[in-house]
Amino acid sequence: MSAGLLLMLGASVGVAVTDARGLSDDDLEAVVTGVVASLDARTGRAVRDKGPACSGDRACIDAVRARTATRDVVTLRLIGVPTRVRVLASRNGEAPHTVDVDRAQEGWGAAWSGLAEALFPAPPPVAPPPVASVPPPSIPPPQVAPPVIVTPPPEGASPSVAPWIIAGAGVAALAVGVGFGLSSRGARATAANEPASPRELDDLESRAQTHGVIANVAFGSAFVAGVAAVAWVVFE
Repeated sequence: MSAGLLLMLGASVGVAVTDARGLSDDDLEAVVTGVVASLDARTGRAVRDKGPACSGDRACIDAVRARTATRDVVTLRLIGVPTRVRVLASRNGEAPHTVDVDRAQEGWGAAWSGLAEALFPAPPPVAPPPVASVPPPSIPPPQVAPPVIVTPPPEGASPSVAPWIIAGAGVAALAVGVGFGLSSRGARATAANEPASPRELDDLESRAQTHGVIANVAFGSAFVAGVAAVAWVVFE
């Protein structure tokens, strides 16, 4: 990374582990060392906190910032399962970024670099100043003869568009039902197959139930709209 980009990021980072479960001491050391090295390469200075463990709340972040003499604080939660390690990294108490890696340490370097970029994205480029434009010379519009208005002969009453509106609403409700149904199924699959904390499992179960109810209501609305549209066309 260039010195200019490091200056724009302007970050000095303290790194603290707030939770680690299911990992050996060697695995814990390898994960934290890799994350700190990637943050150091991204920001120019990353320091691992050696103080007592804390919960990651505001008081914890302030204590780590004071001990490491840094501006930003990244807290790490580590969860190990037999084949993978999940890393949840939060910058200054914000929503965490999640990375899953293999225990075999394949691709760890790229994973830690991507995590560092997600935590400390580069600032957007400065837009160039607007260029003053010279307006084109004024040209008078051409003289156009007034249009001849032809009144068409009266026709019979056109068919009503109401059935099509109702049918369109039914299609929209069907699409909503499909979307929330897939979201509910995905939440249940994630809760069943992916390692997660108790809070994450509660959130997934709540999403699965809520989106399932919305999907059922949407499917019912789509069915009612379809029947109403057909009945309107038949009996109009």
